[in-house]
Amino acid sequence: MPTLTWDTELAKQAGNNARSCVFAHDKCRNTPVYSWSGQNLYISQFYGMTKTIESLLQEGISGWWNEYKVTTQAQLNRYPQTSPSQAIGHFTQMASDQSNRIGCAMQYWLDGSWKTYYLVCNYGVTNVIGTPVYKSGPVASACTTGRNPLAGLNGLCSTAESITPVPNPTVTSG
Repeated sequence: MPTLTWDTELAKQAGNNARSCVFAHDKCRNTPVYSWSGQNLYISQFYGMTKTIESLLQEGISGWWNEYKVTTQAQLNRYPQTSPSQAIGHFTQMASDQSNRIGCAMQYWLDGSWKTYYLVCNYGVTNVIGTPVYKSGPVASACTTGRNPLAGLNGLCSTAESITPVPNPTVTSG
């Protein structure tokens, strides 16, 4: 499993979406380097209270990751063609072994008395219908450059790990 590392190009594209202030997947996030990029979105609107950027990031990222609770092994073995009854695409995007790059941006605006924060994260590769989200096997068994020493016991590959993404004839976003 590759370690996700920050990518300025993906962050710039995420910023373009976030600055639109429209909560929707954008069609223009792909670039010459990332022709099949994936995307996770989170929006938080509230009034009469204050939240820190850290708490907003935690809410968004935890919400995406917590989709693992409704994701089946069959869906991990073969990303589904049809949308499941509950969202899984944000989690599968984060857990994919096809992506090792991420870039995010957050936009804030005031709509009357409503504070709105919009988080966009772009990934190097999106979910690919009909392919495994990740290959099963012993922890870090597919790492060719060793484990990431900062990742502790979680089995992520070093940041030098190169991946060859699955060709993506059909694109879907998380």
